[in-house]
Amino acid sequence: MPTRPYLDPHDHAFANGPVFSRPADAATARALFDRPEDGEALMAVFEAFERGAELGEGVRLGLNARLVTPHGERRVRIGANAAIRGLIRCEGEGRCEIGPEVYVGDGAIVSCWTRIEIGEGTLLAHGVQLFDNDTHPIDAAQRRAHFRSILKLEPRREVAIGARPVRIGRDCWLGFGAAVMKGVTLGEEAIVAAGAVVTSDVRPRTIVAGAPARVVRALGAAPGGLLGAVFGRR
Repeated sequence: MPTRPYLDPHDHAFANGPVFSRPADAATARALFDRPEDGEALMAVFEAFERGAELGEGVRLGLNARLVTPHGERRVRIGANAAIRGLIRCEGEGRCEIGPEVYVGDGAIVSCWTRIEIGEGTLLAHGVQLFDNDTHPIDAAQRRAHFRSILKLEPRREVAIGARPVRIGRDCWLGFGAAVMKGVTLGEEAIVAAGAVVTSDVRPRTIVAGAPARVVRALGAAPGGLLGAVFGRR
């Protein structure tokens, strides 16, 4: 285990600022920052995650990490040495399982209405979005009523929102801005190119790109063609 309470902001994955182990107390947290209020904010982030999640040893959180669960219920489990910088949100009956050594980047959204699983060692780049649900009803009248209830212009009401579990295998890599939609399973070591929109299952050790995402090639096959355009040639 590193002795530092944070990972170096000059390291590749943390260029937008460090992620922190849980400070022992508020005074320790304040001492990490030039502005003491940032230390207080970090303590609030850890307290929110501890209410809504079971945290494995060595979990590190960024200052902008967020966890939202209904009434602060414990709906999430995060494995050892994961680093979280984005938003994890559970609604409905949603539950989320995040494996050890997973990275959730800046601006990433994990939106869970039923169940989302993210396998060990998977990397979610900045802006990645995982949605196991449609967010709003398909029917326009219900959608308008749902939004009005969110705005508190109408009483809160139950609505029918489509949802199916999302499962991300071990050691996957989702490039920046990629989206994985409801009902999708990504096999182990799959790679999703930047900006891709994944609407169907992806086989293990396969690279997909585009919107909707299509197979570029299986890992181990000769690179070229679309792969070069997506990831660049050296």
